[in-house]
Amino acid sequence: MISALLVKPHSIDHNLIIPDLKEIDVMNPFDQPVKPFAGRVEAFADLHQHLLDPNPQQAVLYLGQARIGKTALLQQVSVAFDTDTIPVYLPLKIAPLHEEGAWLRALYGAIYQQALERGFRAERLLALPSETADWRTWLRDQAMPAVTLAIRPHRRIALLLDDAEALLTAIESGQLPADTLEFLRSLLGPQWGIAFTLTDESRMDGLRPCVDPVQAYRLAMLDEDELTDLYPSFGREIARVVLQATGGYPPLAQRFGYHLWEQPERDALTLERAKRLSLLVYADAQALYRDLWSALDQSERLVLTALVGRFYTDPLHPVTPDQIELWSVESDFQLDLTAIYAALRSLAYREILELGVNSVRLRAELFQKWLLEHARLDPAPPRTRPMSPALWIALSIALILSVIIAIALSFTTAPAGDHPIVLTITLLPGSE
Repeated sequence: MISALLVKPHSIDHNLIIPDLKEIDVMNPFDQPVKPFAGRVEAFADLHQHLLDPNPQQAVLYLGQARIGKTALLQQVSVAFDTDTIPVYLPLKIAPLHEEGAWLRALYGAIYQQALERGFRAERLLALPSETADWRTWLRDQAMPAVTLAIRPHRRIALLLDDAEALLTAIESGQLPADTLEFLRSLLGPQWGIAFTLTDESRMDGLRPCVDPVQAYRLAMLDEDELTDLYPSFGREIARVVLQATGGYPPLAQRFGYHLWEQPERDALTLERAKRLSLLVYADAQALYRDLWSALDQSERLVLTALVGRFYTDPLHPVTPDQIELWSVESDFQLDLTAIYAALRSLAYREILELGVNSVRLRAELFQKWLLEHARLDPAPPRTRPMSPALWIALSIALILSVIIAIALSFTTAPAGDHPIVLTITLLPGSE
């Protein structure tokens, strides 16, 4: 069961999710290897429902852009769920995926180690052999049934496979068999569940049949309630300041928490002092925003540049798609409304923008500041200047005259016996 999920969303037991900040007087909890965590209640509920399914057909898939908190979510399962759930976390980026035997040994090794850490006796589990004729058969028909008997019927094991791109790449390159995902699907059972994380949503279909992309759960930016839960010692007004500055981007929310904690007289922290911390967080955000900018295509960069440009010249009025198009016409970059709307939808999907009724705005003030200072577009291709009507007429006349002359010369022949006329050039003395 999930103790934090037996209540309404956002009513989270802070003792389960994050340490009680009031009881920590020395260490900054946001400066520890395992940082405070809050929210994602619906995501945990999705996994919980999967683990309760007596006949699961497919794995759970968590989607989200880089650093949105997918890894933190999987690593938090051991805290958010009670002891009846045994999470087995395996980061696929560092797993041995070069061949199937090594990969399946690593998978079972993670299961075996977690079972021992949970107090199950080694003699009730199968030891990992040095070699076997068929690793699939051994794992599915011998090793996993032994684990199931050892943990007893009321417990469930969640295989948490982080960064599924690595697994897909190994399959596509031929290092792992093409039916690897079908085999993983065969491991699902009443006490066995699987969850993947994936950053590149364009590769979702590659996880079939183990995953149904339609049922994927997409992690979003943290909202005001989740930020309030992340900073229980500071209150909702401070959380609102953080949301306005960062847009709820988890790594920057963590950095804000670090700087909030470092402030003297934390209990008396004012809104103005909290807002001034944005400058410190902004310094921490430089690399993140550079990576974000480099991941955008040219149309998306153009739209963002136009947006902050318009906002800078007229901050009191909302920016509209028509104004972005006008900006592009006036600049060296031409982008029609169709391309503008496509870029806007993509940026809104990534939660960089918010789209209103004929208005567009950036979610994070810090990113807006970064764009004003750093956004640079690649040079636009040179435009071909159209010919004027007068030039067209002059070229046409010249062409007609050249045709007439050519026809006239074709009827002119030299007299019989005469030598052809040869034009010569006489050089003046001293000109050689």
